[in-house]
Amino acid sequence: MQRGMASGIVPGLVLVCVLMASWWREGAVRVQAAAQISTQGQQPGAGQSPPPNHAPGVGEPDETDPAQVKVHQQMVLRENDERHKRLEADADRLLALSTELKADVDKTSKDELSLQVIRKAAEIEKLAHDVRQRMQQ
Repeated sequence: MQRGMASGIVPGLVLVCVLMASWWREGAVRVQAAAQISTQGQQPGAGQSPPPNHAPGVGEPDETDPAQVKVHQQMVLRENDERHKRLEADADRLLALSTELKADVDKTSKDELSLQVIRKAAEIEKLAHDVRQRMQQ
């Protein structure tokens, strides 16, 4: 692979990392807003009928039992916090890897690219894909 190609890939990967971080922050704001709404006593989806073949206690709390609703809300908030921390750590890792990749590419000659640089680019791509998939869930 020539340096010209690699120097085009690195800024692209950095751009992807920056875009994913900003997209992730937008999602975190939405999650926080939803958490505030649910802690104020308003339940998302209130007034909607449950889907057919839905039995209380299977994934969703019984809406008539306030204790179950509160426990469910706390569990959702805890899961969102854990998801947020994991995404934050992955975004930090993406930034570190892309910075390392840029430094490694700058060190290589124009005629050759090390196997380490190629592996690092593949690792960034895989991590970015995983983060994107988790954000969409």
